[in-house]
Amino acid sequence: MDMAHINLASYLFAALAFLLFFGLQLTARREGLPARLLVVATLVSGIWSLVLAVASLTASPPYHLMLALDAVRYITCILFLGSLLQTSDNLNQLIAQSRLLRIFVPLALLLVVMDLFMPELGFPPVTVLFSAHLSLAVVGLMIVEQVFRFGDRQQKWALKPLCLAYGAQFAFDFAMFAEATLFNHLDLMMWVGRGVVFALTVPFLLISARRIKQLSLRIFVSRQVVYHSTLLFGAGLYLLLMAAVGYYIRFFGGEWGTLGQVLFFALALLLLASLFLSESLRRQVQVFITKHFYANRYDYRIEWLKTNQKLAERADDACIYQTALDAMATVAKAPAGILLRRSDRMLSIQAHLGTITAEQAQLIASEVIRAEAFCLQSRWIIDLHEFSEHPERYPELTLDVPLLHKYGIKTLVPMIEGEELTGFFALGRLEGEPEINWEDRDLFNTVTHQLATFLSLHEASEALAESKQFDAFNRMSAFLVHDLKNIVAQLNLIVVNAVRHKHNPEFIDDSLDTLTNAVSKMQRIMNQLKQSAPSPESRRQVALCALLKEQVARHQSQQPQPELSCVTDATIRVDSERFSAIIGNLIQNAQDATDKSGSVTVSLTTNNDWVDICVSDTGSGMSAQFINERLFKPFDTTKGNAGMGIGVYDARQFVQNCGGNLTVQSELGEGSCFTLRLPLHS
Repeated sequence: MDMAHINLASYLFAALAFLLFFGLQLTARREGLPARLLVVATLVSGIWSLVLAVASLTASPPYHLMLALDAVRYITCILFLGSLLQTSDNLNQLIAQSRLLRIFVPLALLLVVMDLFMPELGFPPVTVLFSAHLSLAVVGLMIVEQVFRFGDRQQKWALKPLCLAYGAQFAFDFAMFAEATLFNHLDLMMWVGRGVVFALTVPFLLISARRIKQLSLRIFVSRQVVYHSTLLFGAGLYLLLMAAVGYYIRFFGGEWGTLGQVLFFALALLLLASLFLSESLRRQVQVFITKHFYANRYDYRIEWLKTNQKLAERADDACIYQTALDAMATVAKAPAGILLRRSDRMLSIQAHLGTITAEQAQLIASEVIRAEAFCLQSRWIIDLHEFSEHPERYPELTLDVPLLHKYGIKTLVPMIEGEELTGFFALGRLEGEPEINWEDRDLFNTVTHQLATFLSLHEASEALAESKQFDAFNRMSAFLVHDLKNIVAQLNLIVVNAVRHKHNPEFIDDSLDTLTNAVSKMQRIMNQLKQSAPSPESRRQVALCALLKEQVARHQSQQPQPELSCVTDATIRVDSERFSAIIGNLIQNAQDATDKSGSVTVSLTTNNDWVDICVSDTGSGMSAQFINERLFKPFDTTKGNAGMGIGVYDARQFVQNCGGNLTVQSELGEGSCFTLRLPLHS
């Protein structure tokens, strides 16, 4: 093949690309000056390529005509790019608004005239014409830069392919005419390759034409046409590449070059045929084209909002799983289905829909569970019709399809969260509905993830509520044991001293008082267990001096004996029995923390509308870190098995419920002071 035929093929390729793009634009409604100018620029580029292709067949190509057409092409392209920078209703207004176009258009038209009449006039020199065409390329690059630089982020996304296309054309021309200006002649290889380069920029123009809304180019091409054209275009590029490699093998292969070229072509054609026969490859190409060049069938934002609305409209007494199944069935237009959800490591039926009975749901579930391993590994939605027709697409999967079809199940949608399969939707399909495609699969996956999150949150909430119930029960049991421990300690003291003092009337009287008090506490505990919450009626007016005096007297049997200091009496409104137990527990704690040579003091003072009760000791004391981190933490004790770790926590909760607060001052080795501040009862 000589250079003329290569030149013919190159510019025919460019002409075909530009004229095809021109035809696509004619099928769309064109509104606005930019759209019309793009049509003109594309048509001129197509004619220019066609003229250059035909001219290559002549003995002496008319270079002056080709250069004139080149200048005309530049004028139309730059006018189109300029219309993107200006808002104009017509061409005259566009040129009038742009200083650059007012200078460029007359000079470019003058260059057209010079190109046409240069052979007759012998003027100007060829070098000057090459320099003028070099200037056109520079102007083109300047306008491309302005178009891209002045666009915002959204506009840049739309204009980027267009700027790449025209930038590549102008940059190639700049290099070609710069070399021609230097050496006074055009480089033949660059001239021949120019057609292919320009043809390869057309797809970028098409992408921008679809993206730029101002052009109003609603170009629609059949998906099948684009699909087959893509395959053919890819095959053509592949064959061109293989031809180049084959030529290299033949040129440098020596005596074996021709044989090597033949063998290489045979292997290349065999590989191309195997790729064309690959159904998997064809499907991937088709899905890629549909995803990236056509509008989606579904608006996922709207579908997401619809599903949220469906979940929000759930009645308070409705089954959460039935609601999720209804929402999924609405999206999939499924008349029947079941929902399986993992519970205690097993997939079990949580809801069923339509005409499916509980017994039928069990049969369906036993079959669906067999797909668990496959779906977890592949994360693939199972279309039972596709599985029947093409089982090779579902390797190592075995299902009783007739059984599932018998009960109307057509699709299995796995519910995968992280690395765990947590459920299945087994769904039917209305008669006449098309088979599910990649868009349906994407929608099903999106909604399934949404519903899986919804169900997981509900299940976590249920587990938390149950845990709180057990926590409340355990907390109540701990307080019960704490109170019983104090009662047992009092009764144990009677038993220990009974043998020695059983004939002492005062001991008998004290023992009876202690027993009476123990019975009263037991009755209070029983009443509290019967009530779900403390009753306000249990609060009554309490004279604090008498109550404190009683508690100090009860703890006189243990060293150090507590002392009472009541500067003035005060009355508060509290549950007297529980408050007495709290004061007694604080006194007991102070005695436990202090050796026999120390002291424990209970004092009462008033401050305006508040009363302060202080239980202080000279014992071991506590660090600030212990007070902040452990003192009020329930079930954290320093007494080992002898304590429950809830006395101080209970005291603070009680005081806060009464509208007061409990503060602690303590130093290691110096002692502690617990101050209960409560509102006075007027």
